[in-house]
Amino acid sequence: TFAAMKRMFSIGLLLFVVMVATCSKLETPPPEEDVLYRVECFYQTNLDSASRILDTLNVSALSEKERAHYCLLRAKVNDGLRNYNDFDSLMQVAEKQFVGGKDKYLESMTYWILARVAQVEILGEQHVLDYRLKALKSIEQCKRVDERFVRFSLKPTDEQNEIDRLKYAIHQRLGMSYTHSGYHREGVDHLKLADGYYAEKQYHRNRLITAFPLGMAYLLLGEYDSCLMCYRVGLQCAEMIGDTVEASYFHSALANYYLYCFETQHFENEDDGKNMLHQSIAESQKGLEDLRSGHSPMANSYRYDLTENIGRAYFDLQQYDSCIHYGLRAEEMTQRRGDLTFLYKRLYGSYKALGDGANAAIYADKLL
Repeated sequence: TFAAMKRMFSIGLLLFVVMVATCSKLETPPPEEDVLYRVECFYQTNLDSASRILDTLNVSALSEKERAHYCLLRAKVNDGLRNYNDFDSLMQVAEKQFVGGKDKYLESMTYWILARVAQVEILGEQHVLDYRLKALKSIEQCKRVDERFVRFSLKPTDEQNEIDRLKYAIHQRLGMSYTHSGYHREGVDHLKLADGYYAEKQYHRNRLITAFPLGMAYLLLGEYDSCLMCYRVGLQCAEMIGDTVEASYFHSALANYYLYCFETQHFENEDDGKNMLHQSIAESQKGLEDLRSGHSPMANSYRYDLTENIGRAYFDLQQYDSCIHYGLRAEEMTQRRGDLTFLYKRLYGSYKALGDGANAAIYADKLL
């Protein structure tokens, strides 16, 4: 789109200006702190360019605060690039400078990235939760941000918008931490705040990310209608941004929802239970349709889940030929690694129900 081309041009121009200014003796380079704020404003859209710009800075010439800001920003960029070699040492510098300081925005951001350090180093969900709670406390105390966050932004913004963007991102991740730790009601409270903000701002990608953990928390709380609504919102957001892979993910979530309802709820009418299974199959088929041209590792993983879900539903419908058909298709997807016990059990059970002892024996052996 034109907007995307304009954004890429702006990023490229910034990279060019910084490189020329740094290398040329005839021009004065922009203040290092200005460069850091410029990178802050676009790094999420072009991590490689952001990393190259940071590489041009003479870190030894930076002031103590600038060096801490550089370390914080470098940690954020490296996190996006999945480069965790210096994660801990970078954050030690940032933590010493910003934690307990006057700049509550950068203090909050420091806690935000420290939570990522805790995740990467597998320190435990409680450490992640603690850092995110501290990040929330800091951002709630924040009244101002450096005006360069506004001046150098690639999109129209203001200080309050910058504060809110971080605050609701923290609510989103804090909600995920709570639900991951089994505190589903607390998770719902934070995720609902994030969802409301993203809905108001029409940040469809962010709302999509919020929809699944919020729906899952509702499901585990037994609030089935709310769960269903969240998954449908996620699907709608994926369709609005044209992301067919993520759309397939929410079709898979809906398929699992119907399977879960079939397995956990009591139906006085047998046809009502079967209807749940047919709806699960229909959602999985829609998801596979979305993945017709998708062959990324993520798409392949979703394709396996959708295919296995169809076999699972047919097994519960006692349509064993169909269960075997989709079960074998799932088994052929060798890129899927993990425990195949349940898949093998369904194939064993289906062959046995059809009187095919030879194939039943094959899957009985695989289960040993």
